[in-house]
Amino acid sequence: MSSAKPLLQASLKEEEAMAAWIDQNIDSVTRSYVQAQAA
Repeated sequence: MSSAKPLLQASLKEEEAMAAWIDQNIDSVTRSYVQAQAA
């Protein structure tokens, strides 16, 4: 199991980075999506 630890830590960092990006961009992404769906 210890051999999986570095891979799991890397995956966690990627997930945390994506969560931070979503947190910073959710408003603009949601607005763009709604506008695209309305067109």
